[in-house]
Amino acid sequence: MDDAKRVPVLSRRARAVAAAALLGATIAGLLAAVGFLEPEGLWETPKIAWAQPPESEEVSVVLRVARGGEPADALIEVFRGGELVGVEYTDVHTPGEARLSLSPGEYSLYVSQGAGFTMEPLRLDLVVDPGSETPRELSVELEKRFNPRREGYYGVDLHAHSEASAPAMERDFGIRDHGSTPVDQLVAVQRAADLDVMFLSDHNSVEGHRLFAQTAEARKLPYVLSEEVTTLKWGHFNPYSLEPGALVEYTPTKLPPEYFAEARAAGALIIQVNHPLDPGVGYFFAQNDPAYDPSFDVVEALNGPFDDGDFYTVERLFRLWNEGQRYVAVGVSDDHDWKDLAIRYGTPRTYVHVEGELTAERFLESLKAGRAFATYGPLVYVTANGRAIPGDTLTLSDSDSGSEGVRLEIRIESISPLDGLRAEIVRSGRRVAAFELSGHEEQIAWDDPETPQEGDGYVVRLVDAERRYRALTNPIWIGR
Repeated sequence: MDDAKRVPVLSRRARAVAAAALLGATIAGLLAAVGFLEPEGLWETPKIAWAQPPESEEVSVVLRVARGGEPADALIEVFRGGELVGVEYTDVHTPGEARLSLSPGEYSLYVSQGAGFTMEPLRLDLVVDPGSETPRELSVELEKRFNPRREGYYGVDLHAHSEASAPAMERDFGIRDHGSTPVDQLVAVQRAADLDVMFLSDHNSVEGHRLFAQTAEARKLPYVLSEEVTTLKWGHFNPYSLEPGALVEYTPTKLPPEYFAEARAAGALIIQVNHPLDPGVGYFFAQNDPAYDPSFDVVEALNGPFDDGDFYTVERLFRLWNEGQRYVAVGVSDDHDWKDLAIRYGTPRTYVHVEGELTAERFLESLKAGRAFATYGPLVYVTANGRAIPGDTLTLSDSDSGSEGVRLEIRIESISPLDGLRAEIVRSGRRVAAFELSGHEEQIAWDDPETPQEGDGYVVRLVDAERRYRALTNPIWIGR
């Protein structure tokens, strides 16, 4: 068990509310039933809607976006009078090009690819006046500040929905309007977040598989096909990568071992447990059930805006790691709606270290090995004794002069200031060192004064004053 303490904060996620209603229980009651602390506050982010002007007043503006001289997928946030009035993306079929319809007025366009992770948005001020020289074509060039690819790390959102989720959720559970992002456009949306591997996981549906795969292939992008196997009793799971169109079918009587076996037969190298401690939809609540199957590989440690479910999931992961169960921690957005920025595709996300050329196969192998970190923004690169990274086993040598010690070198890069955050080193669930952070880049070197034991694991986490995680690495394991 991790020894950190925090003030609990519970987010009001749409899926938790829906699940609680279906099960006839309140979130507070579910938390109390498992002994969690009562929430002291709620986070809410208002849903943003496009303010549509009368068509007669609209002016069409073509925005072309590039990076390094090549067309770039981008997110465009449209502000007017200091308020967000629209969200647009470049089109997946005409990369780097977006068409905006704007009514007369003064606008600020914030254009980005990977905002909050690899660059700051570029601001473009624009006055729209149909009766004068309003520019009808604009061009911008984006520039990255940080580049994880140079370190061999590639980003992915391992829980991302499209419009194909909506009919399946209405069919199986009577939940309507649960997904709006066009399947093909999701590729451009994920590239606009500066993700490297495209990922699709719809609720109990693989209807989007072929179009998503075709779109990614046309753009020469690696991709992974999944499905969010969505159940009422056992929680939710993402098996991947599935063969195109291979459905792991939901039935109310099916047990976890049956779902997992069916997923493996459909080609899944990895089975991911989604939001495992979200009330009503978390698999970890079933851990004492005889049908509980521990043969999954990956755990969503960070899912969407950070909340109590995430905090306690990480706590549970430390316990599982201490027991020698090497599950892999990841960060995911669980986003359904491309124009609603309350949750954003790619926030949080997972960076996976891949040796050599990036392919979907190499990516999945590295992910399953745990060579990854989850983050809401800060990039955290960790090495042990100059030869091991998260997911590796560091074999320490013994000699007549004594046992080899452990030296961690940590480099952190962040678009948002690191001020107010702390980097903590956790060895086998116990915090052994902490460092206050500031600025946008930090380097830390730390020598463990104690001799680690075989099976110990070193984790680096970034937390704020309220114990909310901003980044989490997987363990570097110790061998002898």
